[in-house]
Formats: sequence, structure tokens, C-alpha cells
Amino acid sequence: MRTRTTSARKAEIGVKHVCHHSALVSGTGTKGFYYKVSVAGSTAVNGISQWNIGDTIIFDGTTWDKIDGIANEVVSVAGRTGAVVLAVADVTGAQAALTAGQLPGEPAAGSATAGNVGEYIESVVVSGSAVALTTGVDKTITSISLTAGDWDIDAVANFGPAATTNITQLMGSVSSVNNAIDTTPGKTSAFFFPGFVPGGSFQSTPIPPYRISLSATTTIYLAARAVFTVSTMTGYGIIRARRAR
Repeated sequence: MRTRTTSARKAEIGVKHVCHHSALVSGTGTKGFYYKVSVAGSTAVNGISQWNIGDTIIFDGTTWDKIDGIANEVVSVAGRTGAVVLAVADVTGAQAALTAGQLPGEPAAGSATAGNVGEYIESVVVSGSAVALTTGVDKTITSISLTAGDWDIDAVANFGPAATTNITQLMGSVSSVNNAIDTTPGKTSAFFFPGFVPGGSFQSTPIPPYRISLSATTTIYLAARAVFTVSTMTGYGIIRARRAR
């Protein structure tokens, strides 16, 4: 077997016969002859057009075959070869173009998967499943479990009085403690009355978005407290969270 190494000066595709300097021809050669690529190129020889320095081309008597000279060689990027500069359009699923300061949103009905920005979790208790409240006692209405991360949480605590219930205080809260109002500013919404009989109409205490940063999976509760006399009171509502980052 004879070994030939190409000349960088004369190699157009990276493979040249150093004796007569003619380009290699598909299907033509001497069995057992092989050459080392010294200049990268893309000229097709027997259907092979990706040539890197260090590759070997060998004739088996019928065709020229390639032996990669680079470990874990990347043949192409986004369907292109050579010095590739990626554009957004080259990445499957990416938008064709991005405007500075703009990040395209979900183009259809869908939800972010667990662990990704935009992940959404909620728990709802409807009026038909309302929790009985005792005057002046903090009570959990419902809860959600959040994994580690940065979350924006908001909630609405609804109160359902009987027709003759006299109300003097209503409080709703997001809390990390079961059956406990958290009076941290931003985590609680409260209303105080000199004495109010709504005649059975439900009342609401909305809790606006509040950032909670968690280092481990944590249960966050929607808690309620009502101070009332004469008759009964129930609590229901919603707590929801969206992963901000």
C-alpha cells in the first residue's frame, strides 16, 4: 500500500495526487492508494463533499471512501457546511426575526411546562365547596405546591355570609403556614366594618401579585379570617402562581 499526502498549495478540495497534481475523480484510482487531506474543502468525490484537515481518502477499487480525521466531527450545522453563522431562522421553532426589547409569546393555546418560565399553577375552591369559618379564627381555604424558583402569586378570598350574619372584619392572605394569616404587607388584604349585614351577598378580599422566591418545594396557602356575629360564614376562592424566572 502506498501513502500519499496532499500539498496545501495545490489542493483544491483537500485531496490531490502529488505525482501529477490532477484532482481525484469519482470511481477512478488505484486500489489501496490513500491520501491525507491537508486543505479543507467541499468538492464532491464519490458523493462525499465534507473534507477536513486530517481526513483520509482511500480507494477500494471501486469508489473513494473517507476516514474521518477528527473525533466527533460535526458534518453540518442547520443544514449548512463551512464557516456557519447561525440566524434565528436556522433554529427549528424559533421566530423568523426578533425585535430589540421584544420576546415573542406563545402563538397558540398552550402552557409552559414544569420548571420553565411562565409555568402556571392554581387551586380553586368554588362556593359549593366552601370551607366553614369560625369567627376570629384563621382558616386555610386551599393551597398550592411550588417548586424552587421565583414566583408571582396572587389570590382572592371570598366570604359567604348567611342572610343575617353581621360582619366586622374580613381578611384574606397568602401564607407559608397552614391555617394562619400572614400580615406581611402585600400578602394580606383586609376590610374592617363598624358592623355590616350584607344580607347573604358574598364579599371578596383580593390579594395582588406578590413575589415569592423559593429554594425548595414549598406549600403556599390561601388563608381567611372573618369576625362576625349572629349567624354563619364560609370561605372559598382561588390562589394562583406563575413562574417569573
